[in-house]
Amino acid sequence: PRWVEQLAAPIAKLLPGKYGAIEACQLARAMWRLALEEQNGVRIVESDELRKLGK
Repeated sequence: PRWVEQLAAPIAKLLPGKYGAIEACQLARAMWRLALEEQNGVRIVESDELRKLGK
C-alpha cells in the first residue's frame, strides 16, 4: 500500500462501517444483486449495506 494508506489504516478501523473499504469482488456481487431487483428511481446504497449484499 501507499504510505498514506499505511498511515491511515489504524484510523480507518475506528470509522463506522459505512465509511470503510470494500473488496472489488464483494462490490461486484452486491451490485449484481441490486441490479436484479425491480425498483424505480434512485437508490443510495452505503458500503456497509454493500458489504452485506456482497457476501
